[in-house]
Amino acid sequence: EKHPHLQFKLVFLDCGLYKVVRSCIEQFWPRLTPGGMLILDNFNHETAPGETKAVRELLPGKQIRSFGFVFQPTAYIVKD
Repeated sequence: EKHPHLQFKLVFLDCGLYKVVRSCIEQFWPRLTPGGMLILDNFNHETAPGETKAVRELLPGKQIRSFGFVFQPTAYIVKD
């Protein structure tokens, strides 16, 4: 609210906790520019199931891509 003009090209979420990830997506996704990337450190990872749950709830139907060449981060979404 203090800085409504801020936009982001890249958002890297490295927390894995459901409430935190959900809150971050709610705040950052609307400000992510088209073509911008949301990088998820723990998506579909057994140690952080809350991250996967929050992404699926808030961004249904979005194409979730994976980094096949690294252990983490595990996934990213490019905003339409």
